[in-house]
Amino acid sequence: MVAPCVENLTDLIPTDRCAEQTTSVKGEPIDLRYSGKAHHHAGNVQALSSPTGLPLWVSDAEPGSVHDLTAARTHLLGALYKAAADGLPTLADGGYEGTGIGVLTPIKNPSDG
Repeated sequence: MVAPCVENLTDLIPTDRCAEQTTSVKGEPIDLRYSGKAHHHAGNVQALSSPTGLPLWVSDAEPGSVHDLTAARTHLLGALYKAAADGLPTLADGGYEGTGIGVLTPIKNPSDG
């Protein structure tokens, strides 16, 4: 069996401006739907796809201000850890570094080569 891939679709799900406020980790008021990563209002959707790109599963949308790893922990990681324990690792992008057992992320090259 081939390893599935985790993807983050934040940049692909733009929303019109919503005025719902929340408090940031720094204690400052922020717009809940604003994604600093995408620089616009968006929803954070996690997807699990086959190596060919075929979607296998898609999560509910989290607000754009929710970090990728937080959204993955909420919706996805429990199932991925079970798959890893059964011998099926998952490939993910660098945003999931430090996720844990069975989730493989790219190795960063040092700046000096």
